[in-house]
Amino acid sequence: MANSKLVWTVAAAAVVLTCAPAAFAADLVPPAWRGSAGTTFQQWDFSTEADPASPELVTNPYGTPSADIMLGDYAIGWLDQLPGMGSLTGYWDLGAAGTISIGIPNEIVPGAYTEVWVQVTYFSDIMQAPAVQVQDGTYVDGETVVVENVDTGGSWLLDRSLWRVDPSAAAEAVSVVSDAMWGSVVDSVVVDTRNVVPEPASAAALVIGLGGVVLRRRRA
Repeated sequence: MANSKLVWTVAAAAVVLTCAPAAFAADLVPPAWRGSAGTTFQQWDFSTEADPASPELVTNPYGTPSADIMLGDYAIGWLDQLPGMGSLTGYWDLGAAGTISIGIPNEIVPGAYTEVWVQVTYFSDIMQAPAVQVQDGTYVDGETVVVENVDTGGSWLLDRSLWRVDPSAAAEAVSVVSDAMWGSVVDSVVVDTRNVVPEPASAAALVIGLGGVVLRRRRA
C-alpha cells in the first residue's frame, strides 16, 4: 500500500511539473497590487480560435473586455500546437503587421492616472517580438523573461511592460502588433490596470515643479 501511494505521488508530481510551463507561462510577473481596490485583471490564453476573443480569466467590475484579432500578410492564424514549438498550446500566428486590439472597460477617477501592466508571451526565432502599444500611454519600464527554450531552436519569451495613462479614462486600449517583416506568434496576453490618485505631497511637489518651470521661462 505504501509503495502504491509513493508511485501515485511521484506520478502526480511529474504531471504537475510537466504541465507547469504551459499553465503558468502567461502570468509569470504579475503586479504586486493585483486584486486591490480600483484594479482590473484579464488574461487571454487563446485556447480557441474565437475572434473576438474573451479572456479566459477576468476580474473587471466595469464591463467585459475583449480582443479583436486582425491577421497580417502570410499569417497562418490560430494554431492549437505545432511540432517543434515546445509545450505551449493555443496561439495566433499573426503574420506581418497583424494586430490584437484589446479594449478594457475602466473607471474615470478625478485626479487619478491609470497604470497598465501588460504581459505578452510570444515565440522568438526568425519571428520577432510583437510591439505593445497603449493608447495615450507613456512607457515606464519593462523586462523580458524566458518561458521555455525549445530543443529544435527558438524560445518562448514573455515581455512585461508598464504604462501610465494620465488622466484615467473610461476604457483602456491595448494593441499587440506583430513584426512588420517576419511576423509574430503570440501565445497569451495578460493586462492588469489600476487607478492611482497621487498623494497630496506628490501633487504639491508637482505644482511647485511646474511653477519653477514657468518662472524660468518668464525669466528667459
